[in-house]
Amino acid sequence: MKMYLHFTPGDMLIFATVAPTSAGAVFGACLIFFLLSVFYRWLRAFHRGLDIRLAERSRRLVLSHVDSECAASIDASQAKRSVVDEKDHQWVPQPPTASRFLLSSELRRGALTGVEEVLHYLLMLIVMMFNASYIISIILGAVVGEVAFGRLHRG
Repeated sequence: MKMYLHFTPGDMLIFATVAPTSAGAVFGACLIFFLLSVFYRWLRAFHRGLDIRLAERSRRLVLSHVDSECAASIDASQAKRSVVDEKDHQWVPQPPTASRFLLSSELRRGALTGVEEVLHYLLMLIVMMFNASYIISIILGAVVGEVAFGRLHRG
């Protein structure tokens, strides 16, 4: 492995048995790295969208829980008193700011984060081969992926 930027073929890629030596093989590897980098950017955008959907689901569950508690407390106070003050009807509970822990949501988020990290470290290891053609293809893939998917789910 050369410890400087170079364009020469023959570097091992992750495994000792994978070492593209011809120009066509290097081009094929660069194409795979380009697509992998674009996919990584799409996966990050998908993760942002999933976070938004799961936060909305958690917020709906918290609000439905608060609404049921509010209805139960109003029913209990009306049962105790024969006359209900006007102030009791004006009370509106504020929803809690913390989101609810939902195991299924957290497992999905965790699994997706794990896949993201595997791809991230795989791309990092490829960059650490110091092959300039691999680095350029990964950077171009990141640029294309960001242009294509970067705007998705950005608040």
